[in-house]
Amino acid sequence: MLLAAVALGHTPSTLLVADMFTSRRLMPGTDLTGSLKLAEADFKRILATENNPAAFTIAAKRAHKEGKPPTAILEYLDKAIAAGRDLPATSPPPSTGQQTADGASVRPPSLRGPKWSLEATCHHLRGAMLLKLGRPAEAATAFGIAARELDLVASCFQLAKLLPPDAPEREACLLRAAQAGHLDACRLLAEHWKRRAEEEGLAERERAGARMMSREWALVAEGYGETPRGPGAALEGFMEDAGAWRQ
Repeated sequence: MLLAAVALGHTPSTLLVADMFTSRRLMPGTDLTGSLKLAEADFKRILATENNPAAFTIAAKRAHKEGKPPTAILEYLDKAIAAGRDLPATSPPPSTGQQTADGASVRPPSLRGPKWSLEATCHHLRGAMLLKLGRPAEAATAFGIAARELDLVASCFQLAKLLPPDAPEREACLLRAAQAGHLDACRLLAEHWKRRAEEEGLAERERAGARMMSREWALVAEGYGETPRGPGAALEGFMEDAGAWRQ
């Protein structure tokens, strides 16, 4: 059905096939036959003649996989953003109601659906290229769009790494990524709560709670990550802190 739609000149189907080539490393030059050759030829036509943000994003992904310099990749990404700027956003996905330990919502009110397919990928890749060029403030803006507006987990994690350690949004971003299974986010959350437990002036119950949270996230990271120590190392002291916190 998909290749039949490509043969009929259906642009979204052509772009989907082109992105499948890219994601599976079937780059231009791969031995393609029949409808696949037609899809690749049609993609090149769309890229050359139409102001299509998805096509520009796919071209940027290909340039990245080919090892092109960040500036060349950014040219495609900037074209994609300009082409899609005035497009209407789709409806956002339903909120899962995730919250931080303080009760703050993890999913921001700015959440929306994408304006074009691969929009989130476009902003995330743009952030990565800006980081490579030593432009962290601009990278944070790009990751912020993908994280705050499009709920891309990878961008939530990257944005958290660029935020100050005491920024309230940092914990929310790390939590969003950790709850989606991002192990490095779990490790950073463990460090976040460890620092909080070491803050001066905390009541003993709050300190015990922070230590418990730190060990809990370390347990998640070690329990599901590749580590020779296993989850037992993170369990040390956990029950003691849990008892103190419940007092």
